[in-house]
Amino acid sequence: MIQDKRVGPIGLRVALAAANSHTPRFDVIGQVTPTSQQLEQMMTDLSVSVLVFPYLAPTSQLIAWTMSETRPFRWQRTFCEEAPFINCAGNWQDYLESRGQTRRTSWQKYERRLSRLGAVFEVMKSWDEISPCLPEVLQIEASGWKGREGSSIVQDPATRRFYEGICNNLAQTGKLRLFLFRRNGQIIAFQLATLHAGTLTGLKASYLDEFAKESPGQALQFWITRWAFAEQDVQTYDLLGPSSEYKLRFSTGSERLETLYVFAHNLAGVIAWLRWSAAPRLRHLWRPILAKKTVLRGQIG
Repeated sequence: MIQDKRVGPIGLRVALAAANSHTPRFDVIGQVTPTSQQLEQMMTDLSVSVLVFPYLAPTSQLIAWTMSETRPFRWQRTFCEEAPFINCAGNWQDYLESRGQTRRTSWQKYERRLSRLGAVFEVMKSWDEISPCLPEVLQIEASGWKGREGSSIVQDPATRRFYEGICNNLAQTGKLRLFLFRRNGQIIAFQLATLHAGTLTGLKASYLDEFAKESPGQALQFWITRWAFAEQDVQTYDLLGPSSEYKLRFSTGSERLETLYVFAHNLAGVIAWLRWSAAPRLRHLWRPILAKKTVLRGQIG
């Protein structure tokens, strides 16, 4: 995505990676660390002075590139967010014990509620299974606050086509998982996830508002977590950021994600470096000095 930014009277063109908190961390470059020449060529092809890659994991090939790039005015890494995860390599019972009595009791209560309703847990991975369910899944996503605010997937035809295409591609490569609670044939809660290189990533989840009192979202998260511990192919369950109280109840740790700025090796790139790298550092240095001056003025006054 190309954006125009202004630094005083100077205009800069910026290329921003199309990612957000709900983007699975398949590396945006690939399996090989890029070279400086490749990134420079990318900026030339896009006619931009800076590349911005948010939500990068420590294992990203782009982060690996920063370890080898030593020239000044070339890059800047900043904190983006913490993403909670569950380490599924251990024992399910040990994990459950580590959550504490209160949480275990709550999760088991939610599980009993759904069982009394007759809800059945299902896991789908083939496109033949998933594609007939997608229309109903998308209607559930629109049944809550997103539908009321007009931001649900089904309310934008282009967004719907994008998600359907992505789901199809992921399913064809064996990377898509659809988790459901179904009651009397009706889907009442779902979570779409990817499974890639040992990491299960929860992308999108929702439930029918009419079943909110039964906490189907909590119950489904509990069942998926138990399923993940039983699957040999799952080592980590990535809950994605940002950190929230709900996610932290399940997580065993969190991953620090960063935003990487890569600057062009020209005058526009230097100006961009001043804007996104030098200026924040100077503000950080000046903040305590200005605070002390404010305190002194107050004491003098």
